[in-house]
Amino acid sequence: KVGIPEDEARVLARRALQFKNERGRLPDINAADAWEKRMAEGVAALARYRAQAKAAQAQGASDNG
Repeated sequence: KVGIPEDEARVLARRALQFKNERGRLPDINAADAWEKRMAEGVAALARYRAQAKAAQAQGASDNG
């Protein structure tokens, strides 16, 4: 896992969408190109942040039930 702050992950994910629009594919986390790899890591990190937030929200909802 790569320690990417949430705000940086958002920026990288936005850039990854531009990459997809330009090249027709998402950045590859196993790419030789360091920038492409970093964008893919940002997308993965943002997905983790969102999953954690969703899990925390579900946990809070079950605690209040």
